[in-house]
Amino acid sequence: MSAQVAKDRLGLSLLGQVVGMHTVGVFVRTAEPYLEGLIAAEDLQSYFGEPYELSDDETELFTRKSKRRLHLGSQVTVRIINANTSLRRINFELVNLISGKQLRQALRTIS
Repeated sequence: MSAQVAKDRLGLSLLGQVVGMHTVGVFVRTAEPYLEGLIAAEDLQSYFGEPYELSDDETELFTRKSKRRLHLGSQVTVRIINANTSLRRINFELVNLISGKQLRQALRTIS
């Protein structure tokens, strides 16, 4: 069902939270609509513009040169780029890492 919802919304950008990390990429969950999908490793490399590393405990991605970090629980903006209903898989593209300050400002705007 989620893949069909995503397929109907291809190209849509959503707020999400990093809920898992693996060598294949980062898993993100969105709240509205509720979806879970993958940002593939190749897409992360493209976003960061440099190689990144996965921590030994698989809770954080980081780059050495620019010192960027993405960890479990990070708030992100993602775009739905693919949804395969037969395999029930959703692929996201990372649009933006949301800092704590940006998140607080967004929440104040909504309130």
